[in-house]
Amino acid sequence: TVLVDHRAGDGGTASPPSRAVPPPPGGGPVCFVLRTGFDTVQGSLLRDLVHRAEAGGGSNTAGGEGVDSSDTFAFLLLLLLIALLSASTVLREAWGDVTRNHFKLLLHVTIIVTAVIPPELPMELSLAVTQGLGELARRYQVYCTEPFRIPLAGLVDTCCFDKTGTLTSDELRLHGVRLPSAGADEAAGAAPAGDGDLVLFDRTGARPALPAGTLRVMVGCQSLAVAHSLAPGPDGRASVRRELCGDPLERAVVEGCGYSVEPGSGTVAPAGGGDGPSVRVLRRFAFSSRLRRMTVVAADRAPASGGGASPSPPRLWALTKGAPEAVLPLLDPSSVPADYASSFGRQMSLGRRVLALAYRDLGPAGAGGWEKSPRGEVERDLTFAGLLVMDSPLKSDSRKVVRDLRAGGQDVVMVTGDALLTAAEVAR
Repeated sequence: TVLVDHRAGDGGTASPPSRAVPPPPGGGPVCFVLRTGFDTVQGSLLRDLVHRAEAGGGSNTAGGEGVDSSDTFAFLLLLLLIALLSASTVLREAWGDVTRNHFKLLLHVTIIVTAVIPPELPMELSLAVTQGLGELARRYQVYCTEPFRIPLAGLVDTCCFDKTGTLTSDELRLHGVRLPSAGADEAAGAAPAGDGDLVLFDRTGARPALPAGTLRVMVGCQSLAVAHSLAPGPDGRASVRRELCGDPLERAVVEGCGYSVEPGSGTVAPAGGGDGPSVRVLRRFAFSSRLRRMTVVAADRAPASGGGASPSPPRLWALTKGAPEAVLPLLDPSSVPADYASSFGRQMSLGRRVLALAYRDLGPAGAGGWEKSPRGEVERDLTFAGLLVMDSPLKSDSRKVVRDLRAGGQDVVMVTGDALLTAAEVAR
């Protein structure tokens, strides 16, 4: 069971979906069961493991015997031609013999035709597929739940793999940030050679100091939620475990910056009450594969200044991240560094994933109008906040699998929507 935090609305009050449904205890969300049992994805997989497919798919009309129908009919046709050739030869040579009984001769010819196609043929073909399943499991630890795919596997000559999560690791790692020129020059002395224009994130957990504008975009431009899962404790009692759910990239960035998402309000704040802006997402323009970017409208409250002064009033921000090529036309030209293209191109050529960060000040939080503003109105005249660089290392067995497939005469193709330079480096 997974419980995702739910907020009823900006007003904080909402009537139940139905008057017949009482309010849940503790002010929790009202949930509806949509699918149960074997109608879920896990149930479908379990059904495939327990019960073999009765009909082996569109190309298998033999009732799941594991043999493709076209191959079966071709084999039967070959046997039939051999039988007819043998029968016609016997009939031609023996028909003119007056000592032979023509009735017995026709009977023998009929036996020849029927004996060529034995009644054990379906069982023999199924045994061949079963033998293939056993060899796969014994030699390579490959388990197939749909036997009809075994003959089809022999026709495969090209293997296509997704990049992220298949050839590369599921875990993205926050490598560093390329700040705007002033911030990069300020931190250049701490950056090692090779990544001289980056502020690096230490693997030991040490977090570098980042400008508020850059940090705000990194932790605020996301669509994460807090999930509560029930896990048994050591004493047998169930305990509630809270964890972030959503895009692995966004989760890695938020956790790498030392932030956490507060349940209910959706506010992103420094974990443990540390320093840094707290951001509350008010509106999202979801990521679009066509636009290659996402944007949120968020409000934050800067920390109180020293000397007992009152905190500054919260302000609204448009926070954008996306592919560097897609974000560039939206930026204020005066904020774009001269080496913008060469900087992200160099990181992509190293096989890293690069996202451009940008923001715009929308004024005081109390100002209206942003709720109905179109996306094009929000995403304009943005200020460049930096380049976010993520590591996505190869899986330990990717090289061996690709090498074995090529040794077996298979062409290997990588399919990805990532940047061309990043994909080329991973393929290399």
